[in-house]
Amino acid sequence: MMWKLLYVVCRNSALFAFPILSRLRDFVYCRHLDAPGISVDSFVRIQKLHSSAATFRIGSDLHVGYGAVIDLTGGAFIGDRVTVSEGARIFTHSHPVKAGPQNWRLNPITHSRITIGDDAWIASNVVVLDSVSRIGVGAIISAGSVVTKDVGDLEIVGGIPARLLGRRNVDSFLWP
Repeated sequence: MMWKLLYVVCRNSALFAFPILSRLRDFVYCRHLDAPGISVDSFVRIQKLHSSAATFRIGSDLHVGYGAVIDLTGGAFIGDRVTVSEGARIFTHSHPVKAGPQNWRLNPITHSRITIGDDAWIASNVVVLDSVSRIGVGAIISAGSVVTKDVGDLEIVGGIPARLLGRRNVDSFLWP
């Protein structure tokens, strides 16, 4: 309970932007989320936005930029050395509104699990919708994109909606 309280304080306070306190913020996120080597900027939310029994795992060396949100409602597996840049939003739940009561708040919430592969980079102000279940190993999503479908290994995608822009040519690739 203490780590959750410290997590809320760290996530909502600008004081933790100071270098000495930013290390404390990283330590609190690490303990609260059981994520070794996590590095977060100010005003980052990594949490279940709605209650659920979903599980999550965060690999080592996750870096999350200023103001980013990672929704764990539907469950998540985030690989090693992943970067989620400033202002990015990753959602694992939705509010279906096509059918049901006029008051959409009464509709049930749907959940979707996401897997983000090792060495993926989700650039600034990207929105990843709940329809995405996988972002591949080494994938890059360009700034400002809206991702509506899965992204393959080493793919570079961008746009609204995001589409394939190319594939990365890397020196070596370790298949998951």
